[in-house]
Amino acid sequence: MSSRLHASSMNFLTSMIDISRLVEVKLESFYFGKLNKHLLFEIVTIIGHSTNLSSLIIYNRYCKYELYPFLNDLCSILPRQIKYLRLPINRLNQIEMIMKRCPYLSVIQVAISRSRFSKEVVDWFSENTLDSICRKQNSCDFIWIGKKKTNDIRYNPKRIKLNDD
Repeated sequence: MSSRLHASSMNFLTSMIDISRLVEVKLESFYFGKLNKHLLFEIVTIIGHSTNLSSLIIYNRYCKYELYPFLNDLCSILPRQIKYLRLPINRLNQIEMIMKRCPYLSVIQVAISRSRFSKEVVDWFSENTLDSICRKQNSCDFIWIGKKKTNDIRYNPKRIKLNDD
């Protein structure tokens, strides 16, 4: 896609849609690959400016593995305010990136093609969160995210009062 066509597509998109009013966005394609990677990144960046956006679905209908080469970059630009996310993943570090990037996330639906990796994802949530609920449906894991576990030791600066009695 030429840069001029790409820029005109983005201008058209922003002129037709009031980005600030978006609540849910579903980006679905038969093919998200190298050729339209930059367009996908631009769209995610633009919709990230919507303060009302709470749900983001990025779905590749047939070839989810085509997203794999640039998933780390995509995870690093996800809108911070989202509460629901659907996205294919292929590495555990992407979950960590998503959790750090999106602190308000309460539900994540990850498309996973390997059952062993699905177990690793469920184990990751068991080890790093409290009371998360994981359900498998078709080739997706639905995870309702519980509280994040912390390793912080709480310091209480109060002094102990001793009586001389």
